[in-house]
Amino acid sequence: MKNIAKEEGIAVAELETISGTGLEGRVTKKDILSYVQNRKLGVTVNQRSVSSAPLVPASINAGDEIIQMDRMRKMIAERMVDSKTDFPARYFIRRSRCDQHRFLAQQNERRFSKT
Repeated sequence: MKNIAKEEGIAVAELETISGTGLEGRVTKKDILSYVQNRKLGVTVNQRSVSSAPLVPASINAGDEIIQMDRMRKMIAERMVDSKTDFPARYFIRRSRCDQHRFLAQQNERRFSKT
């Protein structure tokens, strides 16, 4: 997609205004091609506005710096949340009585002890 944008002379700032039809609003190849075609015809289509404000309100203390997560870290965070919320946690506990083992060990203690 970046190659198409580069060939057509679309700036990065202009790319960010294209509303995507892909998963989670991502811009697809089809979106860029339709944008290029509409731009050549002089037609303006609904474009998303680029806002510099954070999407989630956060409390900022002195010296704090907010760094937006990249795509990989965002995906890792989603998977970690999914692992706790969506998938059932199963724990396996097995109980056994060791009375006989203890009895045999006590009986054979003299046999195995170093004297």
